[in-house]
Amino acid sequence: MPTVILLCPDARRAGGNSTTLARLSGHLSSLGLEVTAGDVQDSCQLFRDYGLLTSLFVVTIHAYKSACILEGLPSNAKLMLIFGGTDLNENGKNEMERNIMKRVVERAQCCVAFSHDQKKLACILWPEHAGKVKVIHQGVITSPNPNFNLRSYLESEHSYRAKDYIILLVAGLRPVKDPLYLMKAYADSPLSETTSFVIVGPVVDDKYAQVFMQTVSNLRESNILYAGQLSVENAHAAIAQSLCVVNSSLSEGMAASILEAFQLGVPVLARDIPGNSYLVKHDETGLLYSTPQEFLRHLEKLLNSSDQRERLVTNAKAGLGRFSSTQERELYKYLINRM
Repeated sequence: MPTVILLCPDARRAGGNSTTLARLSGHLSSLGLEVTAGDVQDSCQLFRDYGLLTSLFVVTIHAYKSACILEGLPSNAKLMLIFGGTDLNENGKNEMERNIMKRVVERAQCCVAFSHDQKKLACILWPEHAGKVKVIHQGVITSPNPNFNLRSYLESEHSYRAKDYIILLVAGLRPVKDPLYLMKAYADSPLSETTSFVIVGPVVDDKYAQVFMQTVSNLRESNILYAGQLSVENAHAAIAQSLCVVNSSLSEGMAASILEAFQLGVPVLARDIPGNSYLVKHDETGLLYSTPQEFLRHLEKLLNSSDQRERLVTNAKAGLGRFSSTQERELYKYLINRM
């Protein structure tokens, strides 16, 4: 039976990469492959354990952060690279980092992008390897914990009683996710008196998290609260119990929280950047904003219009076909077979 080592950065933290890791592990296991999942930092030990196998596949997420695996990667291993989003959008702007990523792209038998826009960017960065890049949309799977109540959690764990409506931002604490982008405008708005703005997600960048924590702690009286890291199941339950899900990232590959909100029937307000506009069609499947003030206008309208909320979630659910988990599994099966 072929063995697959599935790797991503920050595998131990509940975030976009670890969610993708878990979903792909399930897909590949269902295909009859023996799958071992781990962090890229543990790759050398995993390669020592499995490196003598004659049929070894390595699937790794994020071109820049996966460069460390090349040192110990067995020569007989087949490598599939999955672009994470930040690698193309951010690391790709830096020549040194771009060259480091090129080594991973060169070694890979195939590369996967989550969207056609991401594929186009990869082909611009490394045109000589354009033929390797395939598009597989992320599949969306939600499993909300029926026993988790967000309001009760906020009261018991954070001594905070939420307002009538909860606005939820799901993101790891790091600069590219820009979770502070909306905070001042929201705190100064009358909306902060009748709603609660809750941020959940793991600490990914310790230095940035210190600034974030201090800022948010000073805004608690404005009903802004960081509620820590939740398990995937509890995060899904929190999404389902919120008025809307917010994305404020500077750049995105494909935000899992947006797809999860679509499936769970919750409206999305997302910053108007390429990764988000690939998923969200403004005023059809969600709302896009370019400034904090525009965000507040959209939020106020959403609060006052149940018809708009219903229309957005109905359209969003109807468009989820291209993000089918079954289709995602079949496409990875096809690529693995070709490799």
